[in-house]
Amino acid sequence: WSPVCVAGSKPSPRAGHTLTAVDEKTAMLFGGHGGDKRFSDLWLLDVERKVWSHISSSSPLWPQPRSYHTVCTIVSEDGEIKALLLGGRGDGGQVLSDCWMLDMKGRAHV
Repeated sequence: WSPVCVAGSKPSPRAGHTLTAVDEKTAMLFGGHGGDKRFSDLWLLDVERKVWSHISSSSPLWPQPRSYHTVCTIVSEDGEIKALLLGGRGDGGQVLSDCWMLDMKGRAHV
C-alpha cells in the first residue's frame, strides 16, 4: 500500500458507497452516506492522472440517494460498458429493490 494524492475536487467523506472498476483506467464511486445524509452523486477517478471528476445529470431519471447498494460493470462483446446498480438503503433506512443501468459512454441511466 502507498497513499495516493488526488488533485482537484473530490467526493465528500462517506461510508456505504461503491467504488467499481469501469476499465483499466477508471473507477466509479456512487452514493453512500455521511452521517445522516445519503448521496446519489457519481464520481469518476482517472487512476493514471489521479483526478476525480464529478458527473452531474440534468436528467429526471436518476437513482435516489442510497447507501449499502451494489454496483457492477458489464462489458458487451462490442466493448460497450454499462454499470448496473441494485438496491441498498434509501433515506430513512428503507430497503430498496430497484435496479438501474448506466451507459458509461453516454452516462445516461436506463
